[in-house]
Amino acid sequence: MKDLEIEIHCPHCDSGMNVMLSQIAREETVHCHSCKKPIHMKPDPKPSQEEKIRVIKSLEDINLSMKKITDAPAKPEPDRDNSIGNNKSHQNL
Repeated sequence: MKDLEIEIHCPHCDSGMNVMLSQIAREETVHCHSCKKPIHMKPDPKPSQEEKIRVIKSLEDINLSMKKITDAPAKPEPDRDNSIGNNKSHQNL
């Protein structure tokens, strides 16, 4: 399985940085690129309320997008007589 890179924020200075999921799984310590303080990577067994809200919002957005796709009327087929290849006004170009 391919290792995935995710963005985290330093708990000390809130600077964003990328880490690999395998680093979190191995509970490695990384250093912030901005403030240089150590960050101990540890999987969070319980998501925060903010994370739960973000996930719920994302799922609602996906559901809304899917509803728009399934409820959208089908686009009509283009009229073959009016296509560029068959339009006599364009044949003389």
